[in-house]
Amino acid sequence: MARATATAKLTETPNTSTARIVNGVKLESVPLPGSQVGARSKYPFSEMAIGESFEFEGEKQLNNIRNAMSKYQSNHPEYRFATRTMGEKDVNGQKVKVFRCFRIEARTEPKANG
Repeated sequence: MARATATAKLTETPNTSTARIVNGVKLESVPLPGSQVGARSKYPFSEMAIGESFEFEGEKQLNNIRNAMSKYQSNHPEYRFATRTMGEKDVNGQKVKVFRCFRIEARTEPKANG
């Protein structure tokens, strides 16, 4: 019964008068925000058709996009992506690598062992 009571208290509007300080840290009863499942991605992976691509610049952006691609592909096995270096361009007097992210056809057969 104690568990149901604790859950009910978390969903109520927090009462700031019940805040307390323990070892110099202020503790408050604030409800946990909802999950961000279905939140919009920073990148247009879900909108891309096979053969479409988008351009981006810089090695740091490449790493960010590769991480996002990997996570998206693990949750959506019907989507596959690849990145390619497209060359360099001059930005504010400095050479910056230019890349593209392509949506490619999903693998339909399992990987071969070996």
